[in-house]
Amino acid sequence: MGCTSVRGMYRRPTNTSIVVHFLKSESAMRYVSATLRSERDGWPVVARRCCTRMVWTTERRKHPAEVCDRLLTGEEKGLELAVDEALREESRAARRDAIKAEVI
Repeated sequence: MGCTSVRGMYRRPTNTSIVVHFLKSESAMRYVSATLRSERDGWPVVARRCCTRMVWTTERRKHPAEVCDRLLTGEEKGLELAVDEALREESRAARRDAIKAEVI
């Protein structure tokens, strides 16, 4: 499998594993937590577009935050909006840097 890190949150998959692999961001872990919570509480939510938005960072901008409304709590929605804002700021900073590089 190639995943041999013993640091951080990584643990080797076992027969008791619930979620395995490829959760590389806080948003992805938040999605899994919300999905497991909905199952536990007896109202399972199938949110494919929300999964795509929260797990695949390259796809995040293709899906509006509203695709996760049925799954996330108010607090989780606020945290995700903060992630969106940080990504927008990062994008603006990259554009400013590119413009500066062209001027020089």
